[in-house]
Amino acid sequence: MLLGTAKRRIPGEAVDANATIDRIQDRMVRVGTDIRRVSHDLHPPILPESGLPGAVRAYCEQFSASSGIPVSCDADENVRDLSRGAALALFRVVQEALGNAAKHAAAGAIGVRLRRADDTVSLSVSDDGVGFDPGHQSHPSGGLGLIMMRERATQLNGTFEFDSAPGRGTTISVVIPFR
Repeated sequence: MLLGTAKRRIPGEAVDANATIDRIQDRMVRVGTDIRRVSHDLHPPILPESGLPGAVRAYCEQFSASSGIPVSCDADENVRDLSRGAALALFRVVQEALGNAAKHAAAGAIGVRLRRADDTVSLSVSDDGVGFDPGHQSHPSGGLGLIMMRERATQLNGTFEFDSAPGRGTTISVVIPFR
């Protein structure tokens, strides 16, 4: 609004100044949009509204549409009543695992499965990508994502496992107690 006010105060013959203000206004609108997107990503509104199963399904659809990688998603509605903190942690694991598959795996397809069995909740994310040798990670930042997923599982008194080998994709598995 301040830029709009400044623009109206500039004499009409100052075309360059008006063009500069127009570019600044456009950039500010984009920055505002980016900030809103980041804010929603930090605390996705769909999580409390739809529960973890709905949020995971929606994220998988959105991810597939934006990445062009088909994502199959099987999310058990019995996980809906999971505690808010645990749901957010598992949602973050899904985001990280899908992001890793798109960035590093050259995956042709990804599968996400969220299940509840008795007193546990399990999440697995599998891709058919290039895989890697866990003993010789070729991506310096790839290790950080795995560490963060492992820490999220551990904080929830759960387990984190991944299985990968060159040429046969990667599977991330998290199992936590249902709370």
